Amino acid sequence: MSYERSERPVLKPMTIRFSEEAWDAIEDVAWEHGTNKTELVRMAVVGNLARYLGNIRIVDEIGRASCRERV
Repeated sequence: MSYERSERPVLKPMTIRFSEEAWDAIEDVAWEHGTNKTELVRMAVVGNLARYLGNIRIVDEIGRASCRERV
C-alpha cells in the first residue's frame, strides 16, 4: 500500500481475537510506549512496529529457544 503523506488511507473495521497471554503482552507494550492497543496492532500488521519501538526482533519457535538460552 503506497500513498502520499497528505492522503489519508481509508481504514476498514475488523474484529480480531487474542489469547489472554497475547492480550496482556499487547496491553503492556502499548502502555509502556504511550499508545493504544489498536494502534499497536495496526503498526504490527503494516510493518511499522519495529521502527516505532526500536530494536525488536520477531523470532520463530527455534529462535525463541535460542534467545531464552542466552538470557
